[in-house]
Amino acid sequence: MPAKAGIFHLKACVTNLVTFAIFAPMRVIAVKTLKNYIREYPQAKQSVLSWYEEAEKAEWSNPNELRSQYHHASILSEKRVVFNIHGNSFRLIVDIEYRLKIVFIV
Repeated sequence: MPAKAGIFHLKACVTNLVTFAIFAPMRVIAVKTLKNYIREYPQAKQSVLSWYEEAEKAEWSNPNELRSQYHHASILSEKRVVFNIHGNSFRLIVDIEYRLKIVFIV
């Protein structure tokens, strides 16, 4: 009987992990790059911070979901996206791992 309980517990953990991965918000990696960028281009500060807050709350699972939120984003490949920042005065290039819910600042 304990073996069945152990298997059931493992299945429940895997199911919860998959559910969490599907509905988890995005994590933005390399925030230091954004901070350095803001330091170099202070006029882009508010736009970059707004993008950062929106990206952290987003739950993109594929490029189409991203495109529905950011119509002017350029999707270069399955993972690479270019965002227009501050009225298209600046561009932010990222790699997105949709399955892992991670946004890497390039």
